[in-house]
Amino acid sequence: MSASGEFVVFEYLYRDAGNWKTWGQVLVGGAPTPDDISSLTACFESGEFFIAEKLGIPTLFRKFWNQYGGPTQDDHPWHEFAGVRPATQVEISQGLLWGSMQTLLERANSITAWESFPK
Repeated sequence: MSASGEFVVFEYLYRDAGNWKTWGQVLVGGAPTPDDISSLTACFESGEFFIAEKLGIPTLFRKFWNQYGGPTQDDHPWHEFAGVRPATQVEISQGLLWGSMQTLLERANSITAWESFPK
């Protein structure tokens, strides 16, 4: 991990079975190393899929439903990792810090199975 005072944005999306997408992000404290990112994605199903509730990050369902007119038969619980990038000064100044990269890594590493939550 890098020195404190650095922030990154964890970007993710919800994509239903019809391939309609809604994007989301959380501000995370700390700057991950390439090994940290590899460790994180190794915890995800097929290196990219996760259930947001299990990681403790906001789900994108409501945002998705508001965009596309409500729930459909194409919905499922999976979110998709899109990447990590440096946070902008505007994002940092908004003060919407989710938590630390260390916490994100610890949560991901503690998950032993990505079983679905019931709808």
